[in-house]
Amino acid sequence: LLWELCKFQVALEQNPDDICSFFTSSEKQKLDWIDDVVYFEVTGCSHHVNYHMGIELLESIRDNFRSAAISWTRGFESPKNAHFRFAHAETLLPLLCLLGIVSSPSKELSFEKNSWRPPFPESPLLREYYGSSTIPFGSQLYLVLFYCSDSDKMSVKAWLNEQEVKMSFCGNVSTCTWEAFEKSVQNLMWEYPFEEICNPTSVSKFLEDVWGKVERMFNILESQIMFTLELIGEMIIQQFVMFAKCIESLFEQ
Repeated sequence: LLWELCKFQVALEQNPDDICSFFTSSEKQKLDWIDDVVYFEVTGCSHHVNYHMGIELLESIRDNFRSAAISWTRGFESPKNAHFRFAHAETLLPLLCLLGIVSSPSKELSFEKNSWRPPFPESPLLREYYGSSTIPFGSQLYLVLFYCSDSDKMSVKAWLNEQEVKMSFCGNVSTCTWEAFEKSVQNLMWEYPFEEICNPTSVSKFLEDVWGKVERMFNILESQIMFTLELIGEMIIQQFVMFAKCIESLFEQ
């Protein structure tokens, strides 16, 4: 909790000397690295499911560009000059992975199974990935489609946090031709189909499987409880019978 408050105070007030003073420099480096590990494992390039999750957004961007490209080639103005989307880092990071703006680091973002408990391992001295520079507070991604009327050519460029960046999914260049961009998006759609894991049928089947396991567990638990209650009932009856016989024998004497 203190580390979260520290980060918010630095981001909102530019004040690293108040709450953050509870941590040493070494602790800050470790916690910052662990934050990066968590973000990268949960929403980053480490798992293919995140690529599947981001493909719908990339397809929507491709469709908007395609609409503008068709308008330009026919001599009309684009019906939309800009299309704005607002989301969290958990939405932006999968898109950055798909575009190849962020790639999976070698082995720096990895933990042993039991190393999450203190003392934490030392963070790498030279790191390939910093979440604070990739997806900070208020992070921005601009994808811009350019049309050159002289050559009748179109191209796509990207800016991350107001810095021009390369897109490795399109040949690791900062300027990607419209044809190459469109083909690269289509290839990603074939490789990471959204419907494969995110369609209602799959979700419904998953919930059915989970509910089936829960139901079987409760059935087993119920049978065990009933069996236990029956044993307890039999023991009570036996004790009551023995008690009644003792009382009966006392009266006979």
